[in-house]
Amino acid sequence: MLVFGLFLSVFVAMVAASSDPEAHMTTAEIINHWGYPAETFHVSTEDGYIIELHHIPYGKKKGPYGNKTRPVVFLQHGFDGASANWVVNLPEQSAGFMFADAGYDVWLGNVRGNTYGKSHKELSTWRSRFWEYSFDEHAKYDLPAMIDFVLNRTRQEQLYFIRKHFALAPVATIKYMKGLFAFFAHYFYTAWQKKVTHLGSSDFLPSSWLTKVTVADGVCVLPLLGGAACAQFLYSFAGPNTNQLNETRLPVYLAHLPAGTSSQNMLHWFQMVHSGKTQKYDYGSAAFNEQHYGSPIPPEYNISKVNIDTYLFWGDKDYLADPQDVKQGLLPYLNPQILKGNTHFKRFNHMDFIWGLRATKKIYKSIIATIQEDWKTNT
Repeated sequence: MLVFGLFLSVFVAMVAASSDPEAHMTTAEIINHWGYPAETFHVSTEDGYIIELHHIPYGKKKGPYGNKTRPVVFLQHGFDGASANWVVNLPEQSAGFMFADAGYDVWLGNVRGNTYGKSHKELSTWRSRFWEYSFDEHAKYDLPAMIDFVLNRTRQEQLYFIRKHFALAPVATIKYMKGLFAFFAHYFYTAWQKKVTHLGSSDFLPSSWLTKVTVADGVCVLPLLGGAACAQFLYSFAGPNTNQLNETRLPVYLAHLPAGTSSQNMLHWFQMVHSGKTQKYDYGSAAFNEQHYGSPIPPEYNISKVNIDTYLFWGDKDYLADPQDVKQGLLPYLNPQILKGNTHFKRFNHMDFIWGLRATKKIYKSIIATIQEDWKTNT
């Protein structure tokens, strides 16, 4: 009883120490918290997953479009993220709020397996089959289902798609990846492959009540070194400190990231580190690959087939989207006719593209200006 009492005292102190209520809010609750309207929709994929889609129909400021048809902006998070990633900064620093205040119709996507993608028409999350996916299925099923839903709902024929890991901090090959992720990929690849092959895929790095209490309300708010330890942990994955992170928001950031994925998806990323190629998931044997792809070797993604106007933003301090990978594994394969913008930022790590204090001026305002010009020209 004494031990329980001591634990309870520490727990209460840790919870009380967190000054940011957004750490325990959903995406829709965060949006409402800052005085913006929020809607939640449930989108079913072709293979039965049910994914939450979050909507900010308008902002606080009167945009230039009035009652006319407005640009639709679709924001998609990166690996192990969720829709909350776009709204966890202060409103004037969060892409979701900034685009809404610019007059746009803003939609925030999710994917199967994250905080807002743990439902299925038939499968339970307790079953390994639920977790048998990687970003191949995100691209094949999740994104098309959400984008089709938004286009149907808004009665528009096109939208502006902003994706972390593609347009922002673009990831194609990850041969030159650095940091803690690369360390795990190199030293735990074989063990991870055996785990997924023999035990099946499972939930990996989910956002849960326990992680929020231990990290967001615990470690990150401890006096003296707590905040610094959490910041260094984030830098070990994203890239070195570029003096852009609002470290007082760390409990909120780390309460919503990681947001959960599958161990098979993680294995897919590990495979790409080792192969140096942008290819589909390797099922571990020529026979299984043949069954899925009609080929003993997983096919590579043909980036040259991208046929929509594309603007890239990448940074020199990014551990995950290393400049060498961007220069060697992405830019040479993109059709130059569709590459309308290619901006290289100095002193930007991987997370600076969504949370950096300079992202507002250097990235979001630039995107807003580009959308406004394109909208005038093509509508």
